[in-house]
Amino acid sequence: MTAKTVYFVTGANRGIGLGLVTELVKRSDALVFATARSPENADALNSLRKEHDNLEVLKLEATSEADNKAAAAAVKEKAGRVDYLIANAGICDDLAPVLGARFEQMRDHFEVNTLGPQLLFQTFAPLLFASSAPHFVAISTTVGSISMKLPIPAAAYGASKAALNYLVAQISIQHTKNNLCAYAISPGHVNTDLGNRGAQQFGLDEAPVKLHESVTAVLGIVDKATVDATSGRFWDYTGKELQW
Repeated sequence: MTAKTVYFVTGANRGIGLGLVTELVKRSDALVFATARSPENADALNSLRKEHDNLEVLKLEATSEADNKAAAAAVKEKAGRVDYLIANAGICDDLAPVLGARFEQMRDHFEVNTLGPQLLFQTFAPLLFASSAPHFVAISTTVGSISMKLPIPAAAYGASKAALNYLVAQISIQHTKNNLCAYAISPGHVNTDLGNRGAQQFGLDEAPVKLHESVTAVLGIVDKATVDATSGRFWDYTGKELQW
């Protein structure tokens, strides 16, 4: 078992996931596993791999049981555990309101944004519980907050992330005996391809939060997270606690 801190980040071929991995591999005491649906096409991630020998790139389609099992087996062989399981992979392909949201879009968003992280947690739980201080980190969004009642017509995306938040809250309650720190973080409306597409739907040129700003802040929360102070709660990248 490696002495390094082991991170596993899904959806790392672009956007926030790639930003997180780019920062994590700079840490000499880190071993980073990063996933992509099609690693052979993840050019930026593969370039990063060539520069950092503490980075491993794995294939993972979020809803594939076979991919999850294969990735877990690779991590077990290389590291023996996971200290930080970061469920970042997600989609936002539709901004329709409830009345206009098609069944297929609702289903697709729930499969990737909710069931994907659930499958990830179920598959990697033995590796997480092999860590002395395991963390399950879900990259969520304020759009998934029920209490905030944001006037954003994104039924598929928002509902699937609200369901993800529920899973995180329950995971934190159900696994206290494992010393598991489970929490959700909203990275903000980030200037990525995905974030900018959403911004343009609302008349903005681009999303307001810079990628480096978001990634730095998210990792700041992750680095300081504890079971007592952080677990079972929903955090904004600024460090403010959000309401579910």
